[in-house]
Parts: sequence; structure tokens; C-alpha cells
Amino acid sequence: ELLQATRGLNSAKEQRSGLDEAPTQAELLQATRSLHSSKEQRLALDEPPTEAQLLQATGSLQAAKEQRSALDEPPTEAQLLQATRSLQSATAGFNTALKDKEDLVEGYSASLLMFGDIPAWRDLKEGIVPGEDVNQLKLNLIALGYGTIETLGADWNFNKNTSAAVMKFQADLNIISSGEIVLGEIIFAPGTSLVKSSSTLQTVGGKMNAGMELFFLTPVEKVSTQIGSDGAINLSSESLQIVEIQVDVADRNLTNEGSKVEIELPDESIVIGTIRQVGNLAVVPQEGDPFLEVLIGVEGSTEYFEWTGAAVTINVTKELAKGVLASPVTGLLALLSGGYALEVVTATGTILVPVETGIYADGWVEINGSGLQPGTEIVVPNQ
Repeated sequence: ELLQATRGLNSAKEQRSGLDEAPTQAELLQATRSLHSSKEQRLALDEPPTEAQLLQATGSLQAAKEQRSALDEPPTEAQLLQATRSLQSATAGFNTALKDKEDLVEGYSASLLMFGDIPAWRDLKEGIVPGEDVNQLKLNLIALGYGTIETLGADWNFNKNTSAAVMKFQADLNIISSGEIVLGEIIFAPGTSLVKSSSTLQTVGGKMNAGMELFFLTPVEKVSTQIGSDGAINLSSESLQIVEIQVDVADRNLTNEGSKVEIELPDESIVIGTIRQVGNLAVVPQEGDPFLEVLIGVEGSTEYFEWTGAAVTINVTKELAKGVLASPVTGLLALLSGGYALEVVTATGTILVPVETGIYADGWVEINGSGLQPGTEIVVPNQ
């Protein structure tokens, strides 16, 4: 207590000492300005209001009276109807939000991919109308080991055995074992598919609305399931990978449906493809020559999905010549009398040897001429 009292006394002495110091010029100037401002404000209070100020105050008072009077009037029928509709709209929005919340909490969190040509379009459960979608569900259940041809049957009926197989399937996946497939729980695709995320969600935490596409499935092969009379399961696959190219109309004769072509992938490996479709109508671009759109199917392996969207090189062979002589096209010389010749190197100089030409490909041409043999030296222009 003595220490606290001593400190209080010292503080009081310092404050008292400060009162003996004369104010600075800045403090005097600030005090003078504050005094002038107070005098001006006091004088302004003695001046009567202007006409404009009185008019503004009167308008504000009248508006306040009208607003107060309006509070005592009951709402009109139109106002009541508008308020009722607004309430109904808000209630509907609230109910929709609750339903969306229930779907998020209680609905399926993922979809299962099964093989089949018919897309899922309804709930699958006992009592529904028979259909091919039921049959392809059964084939998948049998292929996955949840039944046999004897227990499930290769038909279009969803029976109690089908429901039991679905329940076992659901139990193994730790989902609700209802014995029913709700629309959206299973996606049917022709076969193995490439999954691509949507470009609309590019950042973590981005806003997602109901109905927004999150990813896409692109089937790369068609898987067919055949069940033999002995119950053996046979799976066969067909590639669905397609190469799209544009061919000039002038080269239409090189692209016949069913023709084999070579496809050079970005890693320089070669696979075989078949021309499946050639466009009937030419596309005329703003710049360049008219072209036809051609679709080429990849044969054999279905393991090229890694090149989806990549640029490839297509080699088309119209004719094939084996066991013939060939020379660089640049070695051909046009004769005044017509035809072509090669300038052949001899021991004493060079001579022109007339040749007949055949197939052209990759800068080489098939030739046939007197005395020409493999290894014959000819003259070609500098490259």
C-alpha cells in the first residue's frame, strides 16, 4: 500500500510540474482555432433557417406522417396474394433443399460400372416388366460369381433369385442390402471405359451445383459375355477405339471401307486398323482443299487408351509390289520422245537407260529397264 501511495504521489507531482510549463506555439495555435470554430457554430445557432431548409424539413415531416398513417391501413387483396405466393415459393425452395440434403446423406455415394449395351433407365427390382436390361444384369452377376445359369436363368425376369444375388452383391460391397438396384447405382457401358474428369471443376473447393457433370466415360472396348450349356463363362472383347482423319477428296480412291491401314502411334509403334466409315459429303473449309471425314477402327489389342486424343500417322497402301527394282524418284529423267530414263554410271562415263515405271511410294518408284540390276549406280540430284 505504501508503494502504491508513493507511486501515486510521484505521478501527481509530475502532472503538477507539467502545469507550470508554458504551452508551445503549436498548442496555442490549435486552441485558437478551436475557439474560433466554437464561436462560428454559436453564431450559426442564432441565424434563422433558410426557405430551402424549412421546405426540406416540412417534406420529411409529411413523409413520416404518411408512413405512420399507412401502418394503420389493412393490406389489399393483391398484397395478400403476393405475400401468399412468396411464402409458397419460399416453402417449396426449403422443401427442395431438404430433399437434396436427404439425397446427399442417404443416397448412393458412387456408381458401379457393369457391361451392357442398354443404358440403365429404371429401378431394377421384383415385379418390374421383364426386359433386356434385367438379362444383362444377370449376366454380370453370373460373371462376377453371384449366381449360375441354373439359379438365375438367362431370361428377362427379375425374380426372387435375382434379388437374392443382388443382396449378396451389395453385402460384399458394404452397401445397403436391399435386393434392389435404384436408378443411378449401376452404370451400364459396352466395356472397359476411359474416365475423364470434367473441365468445369478445375480447383479444389469449387462450387458444385445439382446436375453438374463431374466426369465422362468413354468406352474403349466392347465386352461380350457368353455362358455355355455347361455353365462356362466366355468373355470376348472388341476394340471400340476410333481414329478420325481427314482425307482430301482427290485421294478418295485410297480410302475404301474395309481396307487395312497402318497406324503409327506417338511412341512410333505400328498397329493395324480398318477403315470403317468414309464420309459421303465433302467438307469445304474456309481455307484449304475439300476433304472427307474417315473413321478407322483399331484392331486387336484394346490397350491403347493411353493415346486417347493423341495425334497419329496413318499409312494407306493401295498397291503392293514385291521383288521389283526401285530407284529414287529424283533419278528419273524425262525424255523428249516421251517416257523416262535413268542416268546410269559406267566405267567410261554415264549413259541414259530408258525405263518403264510402276508404283510410287515414299520417294521411290518401281522401274524396269534393260541391263538394270540391284546395285546399279545411277546419278541423282544433290539433296
